[in-house]
Amino acid sequence: MAVTSSGAYFYGAPVIGRVANLTTANTARDGSGTLSTVVWIGTAGSGTPPAVGWKLNRIDFIATHSSAAPDLADSVITAFITDGTTITPWFDIDIGNLAAASTTATAGLGTAFTPVLLSDALFPASSYPLFGITVAPTTGGLAVAMFGELANV
Repeated sequence: MAVTSSGAYFYGAPVIGRVANLTTANTARDGSGTLSTVVWIGTAGSGTPPAVGWKLNRIDFIATHSSAAPDLADSVITAFITDGTTITPWFDIDIGNLAAASTTATAGLGTAFTPVLLSDALFPASSYPLFGITVAPTTGGLAVAMFGELANV
């Protein structure tokens, strides 16, 4: 069981956040422009950020398309954390264009992946991430799914 410096115990009440497809390009790297907000599932005010602290156990990025192989183009995933007022850079991931230089690779990411440094991160109450993508996907989009747990305070 993890304990934060404030003494909050994380007991495993699940919280899931999702972002529908990122499809609009945003080249800004300062938190301005078009960013997608996480929709929370399993919080007291469904759709709002957790009112207590939360722990991120896993974050997945999935290339999506309804009828064809997704192609994300050569882009960078940008992520920020906000409390609703101040936007702070969190991470960038250069996903490249997996299908462009290969005759055998499936376009898009193929499978979900979780950046190792993002697991087990602790966040204060009412904080939430924002996501962007620097180049509009050629086909499809990029979905984000986050899995975590609420603090028992």
